[in-house]
Amino acid sequence: MRRWAPVMIVVGLWLMAFPAGNIASGFLSALSASAPWLRQDPRRAPPNPTTPERPKGTAITFGGKGHEEILPNPYRFSASPEMVSAAITELLKELELPLDERESRPRAGLFRTEWYVFSKGIHTKNELLRVADPPSSELHNWTRARYRLEIRVNLIESNATMVTVAAEIEGLAQDLMSSTWVRCRSRGVIENNILRALRERVELK
Repeated sequence: MRRWAPVMIVVGLWLMAFPAGNIASGFLSALSASAPWLRQDPRRAPPNPTTPERPKGTAITFGGKGHEEILPNPYRFSASPEMVSAAITELLKELELPLDERESRPRAGLFRTEWYVFSKGIHTKNELLRVADPPSSELHNWTRARYRLEIRVNLIESNATMVTVAAEIEGLAQDLMSSTWVRCRSRGVIENNILRALRERVELK
């Protein structure tokens, strides 16, 4: 009995540290701290190491304003292709949207970015619906949303350039057994925001 007395004292002091209603939660917290793998919620999609998340403080937002100017896409810039391409490079770096080096050809006026997660968690469905029309949205549990851009720069005159922006958008639909990225039709919101940000760099300085 004596050899168990120190153990009983330690357990008694530990229980006194938690109110009666929080004993279970305190035990789970201590267990989680000693076993980090228990923190992963099995209902959530595991992180995709090949898909970076949207950075905090990015200048591009999706929705939230009553009236935003809708630019034509393609959009005509009164600037040389070199100037526009340089502005695109700067903008993508500012937004932390890395280029897909295998598919991009900046000197030829083709910019393609890597996939970028712009929403995850309980707000994913609402944010996905702001920028895209997913198929059968009511039938899926959307846990993440991502996009990638294709920007094309074409010379139309000696000092005029046409820029076309296309966004490929996908939502991660998850059920109890698996998760799948589902292609969604873009509503043009992302493309318009990119064009507006690019116009600020090229024309509205």
